[in-house]
Amino acid sequence: MLDVQSIRSQIPASERTVYLNSGWSGPSPDIVNDAIIQCLQLENQEGPTSPDVMANKVIIKQELLRAVASLFNVTEQELFLTQNTTEGINIVLNGLSWEQGDEVVVCDIEHPSVLIPSYYLQSRGVVVRMAHIEPQFSQDQILEEISSALTKKTRLVFVSHIQYTSGLKMPIKELAGLLRERGILVLVDGAQGAGHLEVDFRGLGVDFYATTGHKWLLGPEGVGFLFIREGLINQVRPMYVSSHAVADYDLQGNYSPNHSQMDKFGLTTSSTALYAGSLEAVRFMRGIGLDNVEKHNLSLARMVRGALTEIPNVHVFSPSQFDRSSALVSFKVSGVDSARLVERMWNEERIVARSISEFSAVRLSLHCFNTQEDLDTVVAYISKAARH
Repeated sequence: MLDVQSIRSQIPASERTVYLNSGWSGPSPDIVNDAIIQCLQLENQEGPTSPDVMANKVIIKQELLRAVASLFNVTEQELFLTQNTTEGINIVLNGLSWEQGDEVVVCDIEHPSVLIPSYYLQSRGVVVRMAHIEPQFSQDQILEEISSALTKKTRLVFVSHIQYTSGLKMPIKELAGLLRERGILVLVDGAQGAGHLEVDFRGLGVDFYATTGHKWLLGPEGVGFLFIREGLINQVRPMYVSSHAVADYDLQGNYSPNHSQMDKFGLTTSSTALYAGSLEAVRFMRGIGLDNVEKHNLSLARMVRGALTEIPNVHVFSPSQFDRSSALVSFKVSGVDSARLVERMWNEERIVARSISEFSAVRLSLHCFNTQEDLDTVVAYISKAARH
């Protein structure tokens, strides 16, 4: 069970606002910001390339990779530090070798960061096939719809772990098993998964999983994580290259590509301060326990869904069944513009939420620092908005 008050005492934003938007960007604990500041101060005082600072950079990056690998049950060799989820997605989609007529299957409720990179593959002769998914579909219906979109030319299925519009949790493990039987790869947009749920990349059986540290993991913006299953690293070519992309080279134009190591995707300089902050965020979340976080988040979501459903003129889009629900709750108040409602929630009650244009809805993200009092505040406000 979580000590929510202890968690809140370490996250200033949770005590100054009713923060319900970790699905966009989560508020960081003090230790995250402290780590960033301390790292910058060291670089400023000692110089960014002094021996002590350079040694510190190596240690922090290694510790971050080790911590993330442990958190998600993979090896450090299968991880690459990105800037965000979308960078990881692009590394995979653009790094795979495509042939004319190859097919990628996506769903019609996906985030633009899934759809647009997929659409761009069409310029390389790839066919994008669309599976129709509704937020209220059962697991069997979801699997059936995706299965019906598969053909002998399908090479990859690309889906979100949790759909950002409605909070629908996709049956990733079952989908990965189904695709494995057919020799089809699966790429997961995990922007809404890591830190929200207890995620085990190995246990899910996925081939690629791209996520970020600044949402549910409560880290700084600018650090993400890409998992590529070990046996597939050789199949993904770096589209942008630096010296990391080769094992060796000479001055006559000869070089040996680095095929097998994830650092082939690296473009040299990165922010050690952000890595330091991300490391502390991962440690913070692991200290709480992602299993405890998931239970708390889903419990809050269940309560707020139930309360909102009881309010006249409010329609909840998010699924309520346990196997498909998450801590993202989307709803609409009849006759009320969602963007305007989000603005009023902030101005009048300091509630931080977001609007979802696809459903003209308001989305709430319930996280480990949120309380029953937070829910009471937002439900009371929505009740008033629905009446007036």
